[in-house]
Amino acid sequence: GLVTVGAISVQYSDFWYGLGTYSLSNGLMTSSNLQINGRGGFYQYGGVHSNASLALSQTANFYRQQPGATSYWYNVAGSYNLNGGIFTSDSVTSQGGVFAQTAGTCQIATVQMAGGEYSLSGGQLTVSNISLSSGANFTQTGGTITQSGTLSLSDAGFTAGPGVQQ
Repeated sequence: GLVTVGAISVQYSDFWYGLGTYSLSNGLMTSSNLQINGRGGFYQYGGVHSNASLALSQTANFYRQQPGATSYWYNVAGSYNLNGGIFTSDSVTSQGGVFAQTAGTCQIATVQMAGGEYSLSGGQLTVSNISLSSGANFTQTGGTITQSGTLSLSDAGFTAGPGVQQ
C-alpha cells in the first residue's frame, strides 16, 4: 500500500510538526507507493526496497521566528537517502525533494524531477529515462550511471562525474 513520511504543510510554526523518519537496515520493504514530504526522511542502509513509485516533495510555508530579527517563510525538502542495499522503482518523481545516493544499487525506470535534486556520490544507478525541469539538478560526484533511454533537460542542470558514464 501507500507509505507516507512527513507532512505536506507545516502549521502553527511548531518545529516538530510534519517530522517523520523511516530507516531500513537490511531486510525487505515492499510498497506500492512511497510519498516523502518535507521534513520527512527515508534512510536505507542495506536490504532491499521495492516500490512502484516514489514521490518526493517539499513542505510549503514553514514559518521560522527569529527573536529580535525578521521572521521568514521557507520550504523544507523531503529526502530519500540510499546508503547501501538495493532500491528498485518504476518511477521516482520530485517537486522539490532530494534523492541522495552514496552507495548501493539503484534501478529506476523513470526519474522525473520538476525541481529538487538527485545526488549520486557512490554506488550504481541504472535508469532508463531522466527528465529534469523547473530548476532540478542531477549531480554526480562518484559512482556509476547506466542510462539507456532519453535524457530531457528543461531549465535544469546535469553534472556528470568522473570516469566513463554510459
